[in-house]
Amino acid sequence: MVYLAVRLRCVCWYCAKHYMRTVKLYRSPSEAVVRHALRNTWSDFLAFSPLAVPLKKFLTPKLAPHYHGTSDISSMEAAA
Repeated sequence: MVYLAVRLRCVCWYCAKHYMRTVKLYRSPSEAVVRHALRNTWSDFLAFSPLAVPLKKFLTPKLAPHYHGTSDISSMEAAA
């Protein structure tokens, strides 16, 4: 989270999407702000990012133990 706060400061502030009176856009956000930004963009990442495919394959058996499937990840896409 520290890496995201330092390297992607503006993106973190934009994706946090909540009002804070003390926002200083020229400073790196706190870990709480980065966590909030990640929480807001998780479903978009799973739905649209090609980088999410290996993650979906990894998470599917762990989130759905009854799933014994192959590379069909449509159920994870529906969850996103």
